[in-house]
Amino acid sequence: MPGAPLPAHAAVRVLDDLPPGPACRAYNAGLAAAIGDTVVILDGDCMLAPDWLSRTQRRHEEGWDAVAGGVDVPPGAYWATAYNYSGFSEWLSSRPSGPRAALPTMNLSLRRSVAQTAGPVREDLPRVYDFEWTLRMTRGGARLFFDAEARASHAPPGVTPGLLWRTWYANGSCSQAIRREYRELIYYPRLFDHPGLVRLLAPAIATASTARVLGRDPGAPRLWSVAPMVWLTRLAWCLGASDGRRRGPMTIADYRYRVWPTKPDEADDTST
Repeated sequence: MPGAPLPAHAAVRVLDDLPPGPACRAYNAGLAAAIGDTVVILDGDCMLAPDWLSRTQRRHEEGWDAVAGGVDVPPGAYWATAYNYSGFSEWLSSRPSGPRAALPTMNLSLRRSVAQTAGPVREDLPRVYDFEWTLRMTRGGARLFFDAEARASHAPPGVTPGLLWRTWYANGSCSQAIRREYRELIYYPRLFDHPGLVRLLAPAIATASTARVLGRDPGAPRLWSVAPMVWLTRLAWCLGASDGRRRGPMTIADYRYRVWPTKPDEADDTST
């Protein structure tokens, strides 16, 4: 379970001297230490289905270079449910499998050679560094696949309204720049070149985006129950995108201290 220590084993090497900060630093440290041909990245608040590894390995055998599995939203607290549906509506286990230009890294299997070619995960972004990293893989010729049946349950701890707000504000600030940089691979509305207009239209954009999220799983009562929070995260995203376009992407220091008054134990939460 999340936070449980690994059992002692000769084949297990624990990296307990990782640099503080976003999870991307742990990704880079783990990738540098890895020696196998295939590397698995798994967030500490995820639990894999028993057949996850066999399914992702099968996709590698089919020729896919990086594979992410579908997200199961476990029963739990309201705010954790809102976090999952807000952040992973495109990656739910109910979504269709298929090729993707980008993948989340909360449960990801990839060829180590692809990671070496793409280069390290960016450590200057507090959010969506996995979005940029996997787009970089695609730009370099790697083949990415989303397998909804390779399931991973995601139970983020300690989610609060403040965490939701600053997470999606930071997502907007950082991802608008990434979308602009990789516009040949991912949709980039030209509207976002006009930050004042984005701010003015933010409520309408948030409403349209929330409707798309609800449309992806219209039979899920828990999704409808958190719909107001999904709308709020989309509003935060638009405001972050507007400010990010005017000032540049948010820094790690901004994410921790300026977006929302935070408790000390929330300050380092930079999960994707």
